[in-house]
Amino acid sequence: MHYSLKIAPNLLRKFKRNTNQDALPLAEPPIEQAMLDWRKFYEDRQTHYKEILRELGEHDDEYSRWYKSGGYGYDPIQARKWILEETSLSEFRGTCLDIGSGDGFWTWILSEWFHVTGIDPVEGGVELAEAIKKRLPKPIQRRVDFQVGDALDVKDVFDVVFCRAPSFFNYPIYKPTTPDMFDLDRSKLVKVWRENKYDEKIIAEKLKAYPPAESGPQTVQIYEQHWREYLEKMLSITNKVFIFILSTKEDYYGQYIGDTYNHDPEEIKHLFSEYGEHNVYIDSTNTYIVGELYK
Repeated sequence: MHYSLKIAPNLLRKFKRNTNQDALPLAEPPIEQAMLDWRKFYEDRQTHYKEILRELGEHDDEYSRWYKSGGYGYDPIQARKWILEETSLSEFRGTCLDIGSGDGFWTWILSEWFHVTGIDPVEGGVELAEAIKKRLPKPIQRRVDFQVGDALDVKDVFDVVFCRAPSFFNYPIYKPTTPDMFDLDRSKLVKVWRENKYDEKIIAEKLKAYPPAESGPQTVQIYEQHWREYLEKMLSITNKVFIFILSTKEDYYGQYIGDTYNHDPEEIKHLFSEYGEHNVYIDSTNTYIVGELYK
């Protein structure tokens, strides 16, 4: 049976805040055209990634191999549609912090509505994002900034805090982490890729870029058992809405696929309920957990 906590659209409206009165003025040419130009850039992203990585200096590391293989392969049109249909983000305006911004994919999407600061602890990610930024239309460049750093150290306040798949929320909330939770040989990850109709050649390329390792358990040891503390930190820098997004599958609740912990939405809902007005649900693709907390 399909499991969902998603609230019907007519009920969801009461959680949304219409703040168009403080919307940023759009630069010229219209940002809509700039976004279309960015999509054209991204259609040939693998070629651009390879060119940029050569310019930045060849690095034989997991990060560079991943982006040479095409990165995450998100589709800009579908990503924008997902934001519009699955979240209340487009109802807000102002400033936005994009946590774990990587190469900047979601930062560019969010720049349609916000002035966005992308932050990532990996210097190579910010370096790549800055190089991509130089190739994008001026209206987008003016609405986006990047910085190397840990979001947990941020002191500035943002209207929206966009928290997609951060390492510091990537572990159980109410129970200890155990070795049997991890997908160290990537077998569960490969199974999901095949379920999603990935070509076997692409799977092989991604496994080469993302080989079996113990990086997941090591990362968890840094952050685990601090969910509440870190959530309160995020809320302290949020002016309007904090949004948490992470991939999850009901068959794997409480386990890792690759290095991603599959949260049970009931646990997120229980925690968020302690902090006020909120909405927690599984998206319509049955792929992502979305949690919004309103200030």
